[in-house]
Amino acid sequence: MRLYLPLSLILVIITLSACGGGSTTPSSLQQPPGETEGVVPIEPVAAERQGEAPAARPVRERKLVVLDPGHGGDEVGSAANGVVEKASNLEMALRVEQLLLEQGADVLLTRRTDVRAAEQIPGYTAARSDIQARIDLANKEAADVFVSIHSNGSTDAGQRGIEVWYDSSRTFATENLRLAFLLKERVLGELRQYGYAAQDRGLFDGQCFRQRGERCFSLFVLGGARETRREEIERRGGDADALGFQGDAPIFSRPAVMPGALVELLIITNAADAAVLRDEPGRQAMARGVAAAVIEFLAAKAGG
Repeated sequence: MRLYLPLSLILVIITLSACGGGSTTPSSLQQPPGETEGVVPIEPVAAERQGEAPAARPVRERKLVVLDPGHGGDEVGSAANGVVEKASNLEMALRVEQLLLEQGADVLLTRRTDVRAAEQIPGYTAARSDIQARIDLANKEAADVFVSIHSNGSTDAGQRGIEVWYDSSRTFATENLRLAFLLKERVLGELRQYGYAAQDRGLFDGQCFRQRGERCFSLFVLGGARETRREEIERRGGDADALGFQGDAPIFSRPAVMPGALVELLIITNAADAAVLRDEPGRQAMARGVAAAVIEFLAAKAGG
């Protein structure tokens, strides 16, 4: 029997792996140390492996963009140099929303206040119902594109710049890569016009966000369906029954069914980057870059 995740559980393994091509661990996406220890990497479900196409989109005049301001509530993300990521992400998403609306797109945010999209189970931070709720919202509304907005953080204050994550394992991998490239290039271009030479940190493939030996875990918000087994939860001291398991049947996550990318807008722990994040014209420049990338992506997609 196959069970699908209720909003009481989503297992996400999001700590940077050796596949990051030299990138430092993005603290805006980290979990507490040790949280994922002992987890066995799981292959995607059969439908994803067999190349199942995304769900058909409803016919509508205006494209729907889902903007996902990362974190919220007690999940702060990165915080340094007068910038708190959860608040910065939301304010940036609202800027991008306004620009997209002005250019003829419909926009849906996964959160509009300082709260998570769904409550977590106290004391068990690997249960990420919040991330599943964001994905479910985008799927329910049959969004055309999903953009998760973050800023980075590092233990090395010298690290700075823009990076974008995508997933090459999905059936719409080519679109994911195109979106990620446009986000990076348009944001960097707008920052140059603003007068700041942000570092180009590159594009990163989230299908290998964390690596254990020769096996990889995907970045959950962008990755394919993931199977979680009772023994994995119990091995880490979790209550499988409380998380919705029925007997020994595994639980499967519900992945996003539209192209998507996650953009890291500068590094909060770098003084120069943080100064841009605190500056209204600098923030508006990045918002213009994100909006321009999305509009260009949608136009190319519509044109085939």
